[in-house]
Amino acid sequence: MQRPYRAPYRCSPAAHRHQALTRAARPSEIYLKPASSYVRPGVAANFATVLESAIALAES
Repeated sequence: MQRPYRAPYRCSPAAHRHQALTRAARPSEIYLKPASSYVRPGVAANFATVLESAIALAES
């Protein structure tokens, strides 16, 4: 059975401004750790390898 069509939710202008300000206030910094935290020093590794290691450590 198909769901009935629902128009997209539209918020009030005040709510839209609040959402925009809230999004802008969120921090977007990146805190870097030494690569040796993720790969062995002296071994060639690209960014994807470091990223996969960080994901495996639940640090992404």
